[in-house]
Parts: sequence; C-alpha cells; structure tokens
Amino acid sequence: MKLLCLAVILCTAATVTAADQSAAPEQDDADLHAVLQIGSKISWAVGDRGTAWRSGDGGQSWSFVTLPERAACRSVCFLTARVGWIAAESTQPGQRSGVLLATRDGGAHWQRSEIPLSNVCHVQFFDLAHGVVVGAGTDEFLSGLIETDDGGANWRSIPGPASRDWRCAAFSGTSAVVAGSGTRVANFDGQAIIEPIGHIPGRRTWHGAAQSGKGIAWLVGDGAAVLSRPNGRSAWATPVTPLPSGLGDSVDFGGIAAVGDRAWIVGTPGSIIWHTPDGGRNWQRQTTGQPIPLHAITMNEAGHGISVGALGVIVATTDGGRHWTIRRGQGRRLATLLIHGATRSIPLGLVARDSGEAGYRSRGYLAVRSNDLQQTLDMSRALKQLGAQGLDHGWRLSTRTPELERNEMELLRTWQSQTEGRLPEVLTGRFTGLIRTWRPSVVVVDAADPDNHVNGLIRTAVATAIDDAADSTRWAVASALTGLPAWTSRRAFESLPAGQSGDVHVRPFEYLFRQKGPVAAVVARAVLSLPEAERRAWRGDRLKRFLGEGRADAKGVCAGLGLARGSHARRGPGRWQPSDSSRLQAVAAQNRAIGAFLQLSETGGRSSESLLAELRPMLSRMTDRQAGWTIWTLAERFRLNQQSALSTRLLSQLLREFPGHEANTQALERLFKEAASKEKRWQRLKLSTKSIRVVGSATTGRGKPSQPSPTRTSRPINIPPKATRPVDQQARDSAAEMQQAVSWASQLQRRDPARYRSANIQLALASLLRSRGSPALADAIYRRVSQLPGPWQSAAKQESWLSTPGILPPAHVAACKLSARRPTLDALLSETCWQRTSELPLDPGSSRRLQPDHSFAMVAADSEHLYLSASLFRRYRTGERTVARASRRFDETQSGIDRVTFFIDTDRDYTLGYQLTVDHRGLVSERCGADHSWNPRCFVAVAGDQQSWRLELAIPWTELASSQPRAGQHWGLRIVRTIPSHGWETWGAVANTAGEPLAGAGLLSFLDGSPARSSR
Repeated sequence: MKLLCLAVILCTAATVTAADQSAAPEQDDADLHAVLQIGSKISWAVGDRGTAWRSGDGGQSWSFVTLPERAACRSVCFLTARVGWIAAESTQPGQRSGVLLATRDGGAHWQRSEIPLSNVCHVQFFDLAHGVVVGAGTDEFLSGLIETDDGGANWRSIPGPASRDWRCAAFSGTSAVVAGSGTRVANFDGQAIIEPIGHIPGRRTWHGAAQSGKGIAWLVGDGAAVLSRPNGRSAWATPVTPLPSGLGDSVDFGGIAAVGDRAWIVGTPGSIIWHTPDGGRNWQRQTTGQPIPLHAITMNEAGHGISVGALGVIVATTDGGRHWTIRRGQGRRLATLLIHGATRSIPLGLVARDSGEAGYRSRGYLAVRSNDLQQTLDMSRALKQLGAQGLDHGWRLSTRTPELERNEMELLRTWQSQTEGRLPEVLTGRFTGLIRTWRPSVVVVDAADPDNHVNGLIRTAVATAIDDAADSTRWAVASALTGLPAWTSRRAFESLPAGQSGDVHVRPFEYLFRQKGPVAAVVARAVLSLPEAERRAWRGDRLKRFLGEGRADAKGVCAGLGLARGSHARRGPGRWQPSDSSRLQAVAAQNRAIGAFLQLSETGGRSSESLLAELRPMLSRMTDRQAGWTIWTLAERFRLNQQSALSTRLLSQLLREFPGHEANTQALERLFKEAASKEKRWQRLKLSTKSIRVVGSATTGRGKPSQPSPTRTSRPINIPPKATRPVDQQARDSAAEMQQAVSWASQLQRRDPARYRSANIQLALASLLRSRGSPALADAIYRRVSQLPGPWQSAAKQESWLSTPGILPPAHVAACKLSARRPTLDALLSETCWQRTSELPLDPGSSRRLQPDHSFAMVAADSEHLYLSASLFRRYRTGERTVARASRRFDETQSGIDRVTFFIDTDRDYTLGYQLTVDHRGLVSERCGADHSWNPRCFVAVAGDQQSWRLELAIPWTELASSQPRAGQHWGLRIVRTIPSHGWETWGAVANTAGEPLAGAGLLSFLDGSPARSSR
C-alpha cells in the first residue's frame, strides 16, 4: 500500500527537469545552509533562492542543479546517490509554509509537495516511505515534528510539547535530539518528544546539532556555546576543557559535525573551525583562509569534509581539517552592512534599489534581540526577496520592557546588566568583528534620535568600530582568537527620519526595471509575510553620509566607489535583458504619474476619490501582476493614512479584477475581519458628523461636561444616525455586511486553508456565526481553539464557559451595574456608583521590576454612558504634574508617558475593538482596530498626587454600539497600563508572541443592579 501511495505521489506531484543548469547571479552568491556527503565522491549543498550545488569529485568542483522553485532550502537528505529529499521554506509573497522536493534520479527530475510546517530546519527519511521533518509548530501540528509513512502524501504530528521555534536536529537511527531558541532542548525517541522538566529559558539559540557513531551528542549556538552528552547519559554538560575565554564576545557557532570522539564546529566568523580530537578534552584551531560565516559542516571517517556558508562560500578538506581549501566564493564580501536596533528602521527601499536592482551585496544586522524571533525571521525573508543576503541578530541585548529606548538611564542600566558591566566593550567589539568578517565598503546605521537612545548608542559604537576595524593594533585579543585581519570601510551613512533631507534618496515610485515595479510595490511584495501590525506603507528612504571618502552621490550609497559588476562585492549582470523596453518605459511613466497623484491627494491638492476614478487607465500598460501590486500598494498607503473605506474599495477591486493575485490572501483576511467586526459595522452605519468634545476635571452640574476650549482643535467624526436612517434599514445593511463576511471567509478557506484555520480567524468567525444566530457552530469553534496552546486559548475557554454554566468561571469577569445617578467627572472616585463597584486589580504579571500595589480599575454605567475609572500607583516620577490640559486634540502622541488603555470588544471576536488610551496628563488617543479616524465623543477627568494618579472617562453608548447592552449581555474588556521603561499592569490581558499584554480580554458582564443569569 505504501508503494502504491508513493507511486501516486510521483505521478501527480509537480515535476521539473533540470534542463537549465546555470545559476542566476542572485543564486550564485545565495547563502548555503546544509551540506551532505554521499559516499566518498558525491556531495550536495543547498541554500536560499532555490540554490542547489552538486559535486561528483568529493567537493573539489561543483555544478548548479535547477530546482522546481526558488524556495529557501534548509536541509538535504539522500538514501542513495539517486534517491533524496530537500526540505525548504516557500518564498512566495505572503506565504509561510514548507516545501518538500524529492528526486529518484540524482537530481535530474524533482517532485514538489507541501509540508504543513514553517521554518523547516531538518528532514530525515529512513526509507522511501517513512520520514520526519522538523520545523516550527502550528495550531494543527503543535510539536513542530511531523512524520509520514507514504513518502510525504500525508503527515501527522508527533506527540510532544508545543514549540514554535526548533532550529536544528540530529538523528541517530530513528531517535534524535532537537533544539532551538531560548536554549531549549528535547529528545525524540522515535515515538514522542520528551523535554526535560524545569528548563529555564535563556537568551541564546542553538543553531547546530550532531550525533556521532559512538552516541556522543553535541549542541552549538550563540556566544560560542557548546554542550555535549556522552553515550547513555541524559544530562548535557559543557566540554571537559572549555574553549578560550572571551570567545563568546566575538563568535557565534552555527553548525557542527561529529565522527566518533572527534568534532568540528563552524560559525561566525568563518575564519576558524574549532576541532576536538577527543570529545572536548582538547581543542585545535583550523584556519579556512576566508572570514565569511559558515553555517554547516560535514565530515566522514576518512577525514574528507566540506563546510558551506554565506555568499555561497564552500571550503573543503581531505585531511580532517588540517588544511582547508576554498572551492567556491573566494574573496566575496559585502558592499553594504546595515546595523540597526529594530526591524522597522531598516531602509528597505535602499536594499531593493542597491541590492535587488544594482547587484550590490548587502546584509542586515539587528543589534537588539527582538522579543518576537519570528518577526526577525520574517524580516530576513523580506530582505532576501529585496535582494539582500538576509538579516542576523545579536543575542545578548534586549529591550523587554515597554519603550525602554526612550529612557537613557534605564536603558544603560539594563544593558550594563546584560553585558556584565562591559557595554561599550561588548557593543563596539561586536561591530568591529562584523566589519572585519563581512568587509563592507559602506556601513549604514540609524541617525541619533533624542526619543530613541538605542539608535544613539549603536551609532556611536559603530563609528568607533569602523576605526577599530581598520587599525590592526586594536581589538587584539579577539583578532588573535578569530584570525580576522584589519579592514577599512570607506563610507558610513545614517538613515534619517521622514521629513529630513539627505545625500541619498530612494523614492516610492522610482521604477526598478529588473524587478518590474516601483520601489514601493517591490517593498510591499517583500513584507507581505509580516504581521499586519508590522507592515508599513514604505514612504521612501533618506540617508546622510557622516564618515567616508568621495563625493556623495544621490544614485546610491555605493555609487562612485568603483565596485564593478562581477567584483567581490557586487553580483554579475547575468542574462537579464528587458523584453519590451518601450512598454517598460511606459509602465515606469504610469507609476510616476500614480506617485505624483498620490502625493497631491495626501497634501490636499487632489482628492483621493479622483485618484481612484482615474486609476484604471493608469494600469492599462501593466501586466496583471504589476497592476495587482500597484493596487495593493495604494490600499496599504490608504490604510495607514486612515482612509479605510478607500483601502477596502481597492482590496475589493483587487479580488474582483485579479482573482489569482499573490496578495489576495492578505486582502481576504483583512476584508473578512473588517466585515465581521461588529464595531466596524456600527461605525460604517453612522451617517452624520459632529465635532468631538473632550474635557478635563472641570465640570458643570452633575457629570455634565463643560464646553471645550475655543483654542482646541476639532475635526469631523461620525456619530450615530438619528431619524435620517430607519432602524430596519440599518439591520438590513448589517445583515448584508455579515453575509459578505461569510463570503470572504469561504474564499479564504479555499485559497489558504491553514490561514483560515488559525485561531484569530476562527475566533472572529465564531463571533460572526453567533451574531447570525448559529451558536452551535460557534461553540464547536471555541471547543477546538480552547485545546490549542497560545494567546487565544483563554478567550476560547471563557466563551465555552458562557455556554456551559456550572464549570469554573474565567479568571477575569467584571460586573457592570447600572447606576441611578451619574458620577461627577472629577477623578476623585468618591461617588456612590464607584463605592458600590468592585475593583479590578491591575496585575504586574511578568514585569519583574514591578511589585503588587493598589492600582486598580472600575467600570460602571447608566442609561446614557459607559464609565471607566482607574487609580494608579506612581512607579516613577514623570516630571509633569497630573493636571488636565485645557486644550486637547484627537490621537494624542503618548509614547513615553504613563498611560492606561481600555480595549472594548462589543462582539467578543478578540481581534478588533475600540481602544481608548488616557495618560496621566489627561490626554487621549482613540482608535477602532487600527483605524485612528474613529474620534468619539468622550469626557475625561484626571487628578493626582505624589502617590497616585486617577482618571474618570465617560463615553456615550451610541459611540460604541447601536443601543445600550441589555442585562445579561457580555462584552470583552482588556485594561493595560503602560509604564515606560518599567513594565505593564493589566486586567484581562494575555501576552502575545512578543511577550506584550496585547491579546485576549476579560468579560464585562452587564447587570441591572441585581444578579442576573449570563446570556449570550
């Protein structure tokens, strides 16, 4: 039966013949991540952009092998010289899934199938049918290990703890060791994954694993970390003889090979391979003759070894590593090294133009470890699609507390602690090592920013490192350990914030002929896999030179340096030729016209509506793919300009006119969430406009707000319909929108089943089904999601509690009783309604530096308003008095300010709701989902003393819903106090994947003053 299934796979899977055996320039220097020897002659090396190299002479020479697609290859496994598999990650825009490529004729033909995992790191087949793949777990395949018994036609999850970030694995027979971020390690016994009890997560990540024939297991990772486990033992330990002191400051290990008692370790930099002949009792340095990082290594019993790494470099040995010879990529280096503190500040347009279009080799480096490593991986994929080599990141420095970068003293204290009091030495030393490793002509950093001290520290350290890297007498100890010679970078640029002018500009609608689109569309395509909150409508890059030689040239940071095509720092021209030069020129002109029109609409010169009216003829000369990306780019721009209605129209046009376009999955997801959201539906039903009134502690009468100051700024907002719109028409419109949401969901299910089954989509769908009168279907979804680990589990469990009386109640349920008398908005919290209301304690949670105190919030209501209040213990001095300002605006800037955010979820979809944020100054910002154009009428009062500050807020029911909630109804409520550079205090919140309390919500139960049975 297995053979029959395998035959079906081979007949039906996509098959590609390796007819074109030449590598494109971007494949020739693609990073290589895995290498394998088959006997003494045949070897394989695989890497990014669908790159595969084969050697038939023991690694002395290599030939390119064409694969079915340009996937990011991560692991290779061959049973014989002809039968093998490659595990890869799809690089299609917006996709995050695995790919399995199989061959039965030594690579002449390939069959493609999909793997239901992302971030694939290892594949191991034991025969033609039985195999295992390791990667990042999903909602359906929680453990991150899956196996097949029919050659990959079907996969099942291997039992074990949930994991989203396995990075390496090593098999011995059918058992294995797997490891990943946070120094996490587990064993696979052939049946299930077993993880040690009591593991304490660390900052390092394991990148390489190996098991020798003697049963010795090895792990290597960040900061020159090495662990070994003797045969028959269960405990891991450092080697008997440690590696040289100080190696961890300048070296990160990436791969290891083990044969008997011997082991070879490679990493960054690639100038030295560390070898032990006796299981870690002694260590030897083996020089490779080149500095580029090495990611993987293989060695056989005879001492024939191969190591592969960045920029397509391959080195080989025939004597166990005593002598290594460069076989591919000799002399290669970077033209541009980008060093930043966060992914949001990377100049993506510069990468697209200089690397993707002009061929200058570039790479990014994040000096600060992201709290969400998946975000770093996604940005690395985006940079590769733009033409760069990818994105690396440091492991030592982090900013886990909110807005730590704004507080210089607290940032320095935290980073000094993370570097054992050696921050300048560690930071400058790391950058010096990077410059000597990659040997860039140009270094790019962020400009110093008084509101972001991370940028200033990095810029200062990079400037020092450029000098140290060029001086052979500096960085002496690390240089002796790594064997890295001095290197002189010729220029340094700083990336400027929007609104400033520099020496080099990259404009959004500048056309890139090789990539067949304007820079903005190329960037939008590359970042499509990022979460919506991280995607930005790229508006251009501006860079200013602060170090270096030659005249600055607006054409690019590398212009004028004499880096010719095909040189060590720049790719060759390849065989690219414009197929239709006149048509491309016409398309470029159309894109420039769209860009000019968009700029006019944003500055008020023309209306955005007129742009949409004239868009169709502007797309006439474009291909369907180009036109679709133009529409998507404009939709993103309108979304971030708070023109959600125009963005929605463009997305609908994209689906209607280009049904097979790559961006349609993301378009469907957004349209579904917008249509399914009860909050969004209500805002769209409002017709008339009126100016907002927001006041401080001054009041006239019992809770009647005073008039706004004549000096304040107002702008139109939507308010509830009166007699102009019949209630039955509102109901019909709402029903039509819900029906449209169901249609979007069905299309999403057909197009991307995995995304459709994700927890956040399913919770939104369950809320929609409940609103349409299908509670049984909604309950089935909640039961399934409640079994999945992750930030959405608690939400699903409390929804199940609402439909199943008698089981234990959720941890966060707030009773909101109707008050006969409205409170006076004076922030004293002394009225009867507050005295009779239960406090909602704000929990500091995992914010280690915070101690429990008397911070709390309360909720009350009357027939016209919902009232929110809070009393907040002061954590640190803000330098400002808590006094309500006489003049307020919408959407106040509140970064760096002690503040409280109330998330109100009227339909309990736990995805999209209202957010009202009040800071200790009494200033307010408001949004509905990500839309800041929601500007409700609300009344705010703040007051405070040296010990605490307090707030009261009143918002009319009609700003939130079509009517006041009935007794027994439930809304979602999340309260998050943000204390910059210190932490959070929360009620009803759940940490997301980045550790931020921005997911989930508690229950807000409406009562009529007496206990009432909960209803849905």
